[in-house]
Amino acid sequence: MKAFKINTITKNDTLLLKAIGIILIVFHNYFRWIKPITGENEFGMSPGYLLKSFRILSFNPMEIINVFFNFLGHYGVQIFIFISAYGLTKAYANKSFTWKIFVVKRFYKLYPSLLIATFAMIVFNIAAHGNLPSKNLLIELGSQLSLLSTLIPGKALSAVGPWWFYSMIFQFYLLFPLLLWVNNRFKAKGLILIAILSYTLLIIFNPALLKLRLNILNTAIGHLPEFCFGIWLAGKKDYKIHFAIYLVALSVFVLGNYFKPAWYFSHLAAMIVLLPILQFVISKIKQNDFISKVILFIGVTSVYLFAVHGFLRWEFVGLANFLNYPLTEFLVAILFFLFSLGFAYLLKSLEKQMRTWVGSKEGRKNQSYRVLLLFVLMAGLVLSVKSCESINYAKKKKQKEVVGNKHIVDFEKNEDMNLVIVDTVAFSGKKSCLITPKKEFGPEYRFLIKDVKIEKIKEIKVGCFIYNNLSSYRDIHVVFDIRKNSGGASVNWTNRHFTNETNADQWIENKMSFEIDGGDARPDSYAKIYVWNNSEESIIIDDFSVEIVYYE
Repeated sequence: MKAFKINTITKNDTLLLKAIGIILIVFHNYFRWIKPITGENEFGMSPGYLLKSFRILSFNPMEIINVFFNFLGHYGVQIFIFISAYGLTKAYANKSFTWKIFVVKRFYKLYPSLLIATFAMIVFNIAAHGNLPSKNLLIELGSQLSLLSTLIPGKALSAVGPWWFYSMIFQFYLLFPLLLWVNNRFKAKGLILIAILSYTLLIIFNPALLKLRLNILNTAIGHLPEFCFGIWLAGKKDYKIHFAIYLVALSVFVLGNYFKPAWYFSHLAAMIVLLPILQFVISKIKQNDFISKVILFIGVTSVYLFAVHGFLRWEFVGLANFLNYPLTEFLVAILFFLFSLGFAYLLKSLEKQMRTWVGSKEGRKNQSYRVLLLFVLMAGLVLSVKSCESINYAKKKKQKEVVGNKHIVDFEKNEDMNLVIVDTVAFSGKKSCLITPKKEFGPEYRFLIKDVKIEKIKEIKVGCFIYNNLSSYRDIHVVFDIRKNSGGASVNWTNRHFTNETNADQWIENKMSFEIDGGDARPDSYAKIYVWNNSEESIIIDDFSVEIVYYE
C-alpha cells in the first residue's frame, strides 16, 4: 500500500463523522471520572497518563473500554474541528459574502443550543435534585453564555466543562473569512504559515499563560493547524495520504503522549491518522441501512447532545463508581448515552418550535418582539428561582459567621493506620502524610448530614500544607463528596485542585472552600472530604484541616 485515498466528504458523511465524534466525546467525558482514571493529554501533557493506562490494562485487561475512552476519547473534538472547517469551506469557497453576515448567521445557528441547554440545566437541577443555582454558578454560566469563557482566567471549563468548545468554535467563526481569504489567495503556503504561527504561540507563550489560568488550547488559536487542514482538504476532490506521511503522523501522535516536544503537534497528527480509519468505518456503516439511520440520527442531534451530556453525567458517574466493575460501568455508560440522546432530542425539537414561532411571517417587528420575549422569559426563570431563596438570604445576611467542628488530622499521632506516615520532610512536628499514586486517596474527614444544621452552613473551608516537589499540581485535588448513606452512591462530587508554586522544596499552604447544596444534602446522606492524588508522582502533605463555617 503506497497511499490512503481520501474521498470527498458528502453531507451525509459529515453527519456520520459528527456522530462518531460526539460518541467519542460523550463517552470520554463520562469515563474520565470513572475509576481507574488515566488522565488525558488534551489541554496539558504528562507521560504518566500513558504509563498509567498501560499499567491499568496490565492488571485488568477488562478495563480496555474505560482506558480507551478515558485516554483517547477527547480526540472526538478534533473530528468536530476538522468537519467545521471542511464544511464551511465547501459551503463558502465560491460564494461572495461579508464578514458581518457570515458571523451573524453562524451565531444564530450556534447560540440557541447553548442558551436553551443553560436553562434546561437549571430546570433539570431543580427538578432532579432540588438544587437552586448559586451565585457562583450563575456567574460561571454567564461567562459561558458570553462566549468569552476561554479568554477569562480560570473560566474556560467553568459551569459545564465541555462548553469551552462554544467559545472556541465561535472564535473560529470570527477568523474563518480571513482564513478562507488566505487559502484563496496564497493556497497551502498561506495556511502552513498560519499553522506555524499557531505552534509558535503555543510553544513560546502557553507556559506563561498557564500561570495566569489561561490556555491557548482552549482557544481557536491553539487549533488553527486542524482548522487549516480542514480548509485545505476541502479544496481537493480526492486526496491521497502517502504511506510515509501517514507513518510520520502516527509516530508524532504516539510519541506526543510521552514526549512534550511531539505533543504540541499531536492534535493535527491525530486527525491525519484518524481520516483513513474514519472513512473505513463510514463505509461499513453505510452497508447497513438500520445502523446508518441510527448513526445519522445521532449526527443530526449531535449539537444538543454535546450541550447537555456534561451536566447529565454525574448521577451515572456516581452509580458506575459505586458498582465498580468494568462491564457494569459500560452498561451504565450506554444508559447515560441513551438518556442524554433523548434529552438532547427534546431540546432540539423545542428549538425547532421556537424558531418556527419567532420566524412566522408576521413582519420583522413581531419577530424581534418574540426573540426579546424569549430572553425575558428565560431571565424571569432565573430570577424566580433565586427569589425562592430570598427569605433565607434575608435571615442569613443579618447573622454573623462562626466556625465550628474544626477537624485537623494530626499525623504525629498517626490517627489513621491506613495512611502512609513519614518522618522526613515534616512541616510541623516530626511526621507528615505520604500519598503515592498506588494509594491515591489521602486523609478523609466525614460527617453525617443529620448531625449538622445544613441551613446554617455558609461554607466548608479546607486547609492543607503540601511539599513543593512536583512539576505540576493540576492532578492533586481536595474532593468534597456527598453520598447516600445507605447505598453509598455519590450524589454530588466537587473538587478543587492545588495551586502550582515556583518555589521548589518548600511547604506551601493551600486553602479551598466548598458550599453545601441543600438539594443534595439529604438527611440520610453523609459528606466526606479528602485529598486525591491523581498524578503519577508521590506527594507529601501535612496539617490537613476542615472547618465548617456557620451563620450564627
